[in-house]
This record gives sequence, C-alpha cells and structure tokens, in this order.
Amino acid sequence: MLNINTPIHTSQDQPSQKFPTGNITVVSHYWRLNLPIMHQLILRLKTKGMIMEQLESDLPEVRVTASFLGIIAKRKRHDTCKHERSNQEIETLIVHKGTLRSGDKLVIPTSVLLLGDVNPGAIISAVGNILIWGKLRGIAHAGCCGDERTRIVAMHLRPLQLRIGTTIARVPDEKPDLGLAEQACIVEKSIQITPADPIWNNRS
Repeated sequence: MLNINTPIHTSQDQPSQKFPTGNITVVSHYWRLNLPIMHQLILRLKTKGMIMEQLESDLPEVRVTASFLGIIAKRKRHDTCKHERSNQEIETLIVHKGTLRSGDKLVIPTSVLLLGDVNPGAIISAVGNILIWGKLRGIAHAGCCGDERTRIVAMHLRPLQLRIGTTIARVPDEKPDLGLAEQACIVEKSIQITPADPIWNNRS
C-alpha cells in the first residue's frame, strides 16, 4: 500500500526513495486527483515498476475518476460494500458526465446520475440507484451490494442486461414509446419495467 498526500517527485535532486513494485493500492486521502493528474501519476508509478491496481480516497469524485479508468476505487480503508449501509449513503448522488463506451466500467459507491449514454459493451454499477439522462444499451447493476430497494431509470432503457441486487433480467424486445423514460425495479421478486415518474430525476 502506498500512501500519497502530494505528487511523487522524480527529480534527481531528491534523495532516492524505496517503493514497492508490482500491483499496488494507492491511498490518496483528500488529494484532489483529476483525470490529467491521475494519468500522470499512473505513468510515474509505471516508471518505478508499480501498477496502480486500487485507489482508496476520501473524495467521491476521485473514486469516480479512478473507476472510469478501470481502477478499483474504494473509500479510504473501507470496502465499497459494508455489511450495513445507511439510507443517507444510498441517497447520496454522484453526477458523472460523459458517455460510457464499449469496455468502460463505472462503479459508484452511492447512487449515480449519468449525463450521457451507456453503450453496448459498457457496464455501470452502483451501490444505490442508477439514473441515466440518456440511452442505456449496455449492462446496469443497481444495488450492487445486494440492496433490492434500488432502481434503474433511463431516458431510453434497452440494456443488454439489468441487475438489481442479486436479481437479473433482460429487457423485452419491444421498443419503448418515444420520449417516455422507463424505470426498472423489483416487484414480487422479479424485475419489472414501467414508465418512469416525470420527476424521476428529483431525489426527494
């Protein structure tokens, strides 16, 4: 495990530092790692023989960035899936801007509002609800820690696979009415798809 509060110095003027090699977990605490900085960090770690396999951060936006890059992202010193989760944690909403393309995987430790599409071959997973302001045509897994009270909502709901908690379903072949958002939730132990509430993006 590598604890980082400031960027790694690579200048020859700095005294030599001994780092672990191979796959590592980076603990970034409250360091605000945006996408360019994280790319730079990954490259610098590689020059020292280290592969960032996992990131632990206290900042949700940093965990989102890491997940988008395919890095396992967790809260600092805590697994994403705890034995019990409070309603407040599940109702917390992280907003992610951008379309997920084939091969992308986004894992969120709370609920998520995605401003974009989920294309075939992409995966979006959240501990809480999944709200998509766009087309869902990939795989979506709400309540990924087992919470079957969660739901999946999209402006266009035709994914390859839906999962809520431990329940799995495929979407019917019939296309939804144009302009009609749909939601998937568990009713009587199976996933059912119904028209979404007109104010589905309201968290209250």
